Amino acid sequence: MEHQASILSDWALLGLIAALVVLLLLTIFGFVVYSGLFTEVVVSAGSPPVGSLTLAYKFRVGPYGESGQLFTDGCSISSKLYSIGIYYDNPHT
Repeated sequence: MEHQASILSDWALLGLIAALVVLLLLTIFGFVVYSGLFTEVVVSAGSPPVGSLTLAYKFRVGPYGESGQLFTDGCSISSKLYSIGIYYDNPHT
């Protein structure tokens, strides 16, 4: 009887390991699908998706550390407008 219980526990352990391996493989497959690996990339040309666009900008040459006030000034024009900052390297360094 003890030998039969040992065999059952071995099968239960193997079943648990098999189930965990299957869950791991399903998780990896789900992550690969979610990441877009199987998604087709479509490249096309046409009119831009943005209709009318008004652009205002401020320009400054200098280190990054001094650009915060410039960005704050640009954002303070209107709180309803979108803002973006583009920073280039300092040409003097």
